[in-house]
Amino acid sequence: MTGGAVVGWHAELRAEIRRLADPEYREGSLMVAPTAQRVYGIRTPENRRLANKWNRAHRDAAPREVLALVESLWKAESRDERMLGLEILRLRPHVVCDLDRERFDRWRKDIDNWGVCDFLGGAVLGPWAEADPAGRLSYLEDLIGDPHLYSRRLGLVAGVHLNRDGAAFGAWTLRQVDRLIDERDPMITKAVSWVLRQMTRHQAPEVAAYLESRGDRLAALPRREVRNKLETGRKNGRAG
Repeated sequence: MTGGAVVGWHAELRAEIRRLADPEYREGSLMVAPTAQRVYGIRTPENRRLANKWNRAHRDAAPREVLALVESLWKAESRDERMLGLEILRLRPHVVCDLDRERFDRWRKDIDNWGVCDFLGGAVLGPWAEADPAGRLSYLEDLIGDPHLYSRRLGLVAGVHLNRDGAAFGAWTLRQVDRLIDERDPMITKAVSWVLRQMTRHQAPEVAAYLESRGDRLAALPRREVRNKLETGRKNGRAG
């Protein structure tokens, strides 16, 4: 691999992002998830298709080549490029599993919006931790105790992935929610709601007991949304 190959790949992908940019979607996206980065406005399905197209065309790319491209996209000026890099990385689970903490530490400090935070947490950090829970859950715990707001959200959002398919991480997740239970920043309260609602898929009795035991300590939003999820299957309380 040469640096020129990565530069070329990146240039091709940026050109595609610009071609697929949707000005109307851009405006709505910036309202929902403000960021200091440039936003072209590529929709999520288009982002996925573009990542899949690149992945198919470069199936034989070595892990170091994939990571070089992901790093180039991460350091770019736009959120769209950053999100595309994470989507490409998600498609290479063997590369995700071999990431190191230093890389996550560099990336997390760049986050300034929940969109990138949640994608990194759910699609990359969660699977990474699941690959070696004994050695990696402690890193999520460090994030959840970090002064940086988006680091705390990042660590908790990784728990959404961990609770996707079963109850193995349920007790651990509730301990982490307990650590953040008194916070009232929307970035945290919404993440608390999300991870608890995810847990209801396989651990509804445990989540119900948790709500009962914590009473008014839990913020109003997660308390309402999780109770609605338990009772109706939807966070808004309207049965489907």
